[in-house]
Amino acid sequence: MLTKTAGRISAAMAGALLFTGLATSTAISISATPAFAASYTNYLNAGSQLNPGDSLWSPNHLYMLTQQADGNLVLYSEPGNKPFWASNTSGHGGSVTQFQGDGNLVVYAPGHIAIWASGSSGHPNSVLFMQNDANVVIRAPGNIPVWATNAQNVAGCTDGSRSQAAQYAAAGQFYDAVPQVNWTEQHFVSGPNGGAWDTFTYKVELRYDPATRCAWAVFNGTGTAKVYIDRSSDGGQTWTGWMGTQGPSVSTYTGAFNDSYPYVIRACASADNIYCTGWF
Repeated sequence: MLTKTAGRISAAMAGALLFTGLATSTAISISATPAFAASYTNYLNAGSQLNPGDSLWSPNHLYMLTQQADGNLVLYSEPGNKPFWASNTSGHGGSVTQFQGDGNLVVYAPGHIAIWASGSSGHPNSVLFMQNDANVVIRAPGNIPVWATNAQNVAGCTDGSRSQAAQYAAAGQFYDAVPQVNWTEQHFVSGPNGGAWDTFTYKVELRYDPATRCAWAVFNGTGTAKVYIDRSSDGGQTWTGWMGTQGPSVSTYTGAFNDSYPYVIRACASADNIYCTGWF
C-alpha cells in the first residue's frame, strides 16, 4: 500500500490494463490536483505527442488523459479527480507520450527510451480519441478500433462486499485516497489495584481501487471502534451514513462500495467520538 501520491496495483492487473505494452512498474503515481482546462481537444493525430502537463479531454469534459511530469500517463475523471487507468511509468520525469505514425502509442523516457507501448503498430494514419464513455481508443482508418484502455465509469464491486475489499487489499490494488485520520482517547482501565487511565490510539483510512472505482474504510487501533462508510451523490452536502458498519474491533474494515461518479465517499470510525476522513 502506498500514499495518495503513489498508489499500487498488482502485476496481473497491470498486464490486463496495458495489453501488449512493454515491461512496466507496478506503481501508479497520482497527481494530487490535475488541472482541467476550459479549452481542450479530445484527439491526437499520428505524429503528435503529449509533453509533461499536456492533456486530452473528452467532449463532455468529464474525463482527462494527462502526461504527468513524473512520466506517468494517467486517465482521470474530472468529478473528484479520480484516476482509473495508468501506464504505470512514474519515476521517469520528463517523459513524453508519442502517437507514432505507425499507430503505436509509446511513452518515451529522456534519451528516447521506450518504457510503455500500446502495441498497436501496423496501423498507419490512425487517430487516438478520448471518448465520452471514459475510454481512450486508437482507431485505424475506417473507424476500426485497434487498442483501448477499456476504462469505464462503472464500479466493478458489489456494494458492501468485504470479500472484494479483502481481494483488492491482498493484491495491493489500492492507494490511500485522502489523508488518514489519527487520534487518541483516554479510557479508564480496571485492574487489581483499582485501575488507571490509559491512552488508546485510533486510525481510520479510506482506500480506493482506481481499476474498479471502489472504496472501503479500514480501522486500526489499540482501542476498539466501529468503522463505516458515508456516501454522497452531491459532493458531500447530504449523504447516506453508517454504510457497511463493522466492529467494534481493534482492527477491521468495511466492504467495498461504488465510488464512481457521481458518488464521493469518506471513511468514518466511532469510539467515544466520531472521526471521518475527507471526501473522495
